[in-house]
Amino acid sequence: MSVLPLVTGLALLAAGIYMITVSRFTLGQMQRLKRQGLTTEGEIGAKREVIAVDRRDCYVKVSFRAADGESIVVENAVSAPFYDRTPGGSTVVIKYMPDAPEQYIIEDDKLSKAEPYAVLAIGIIFTIAGAGVLIIAPIAERFAKG
Repeated sequence: MSVLPLVTGLALLAAGIYMITVSRFTLGQMQRLKRQGLTTEGEIGAKREVIAVDRRDCYVKVSFRAADGESIVVENAVSAPFYDRTPGGSTVVIKYMPDAPEQYIIEDDKLSKAEPYAVLAIGIIFTIAGAGVLIIAPIAERFAKG
């Protein structure tokens, strides 16, 4: 088997497994937040965006008060539609873990909550493609040799 299909297949397989692992971890955290999280109001503070050639990353500072009175201020990546429609100073719904308030989600940002599912789907596709390359390449090479 030549090196290129081997490297390509292994790279796709590794990337797919990594994406599946990360998305499953994130989905697990989201499920834990759904079951055990507390809900409060937060306020959007400073906003910033990073624009590259092929993407736009949006961030907001969010402040909220945990049940124990601790003031939490964190920066959070958000979806572009949420960023565009939510001005600084807006009130948003926050769901956070009572034992670790830095683990939270902005309930109003629906697209960011869907992102782990997209990463999971892409990870599955990469894993299948990588396995396919590793399986098909030797067969195709044998047929090419006759």
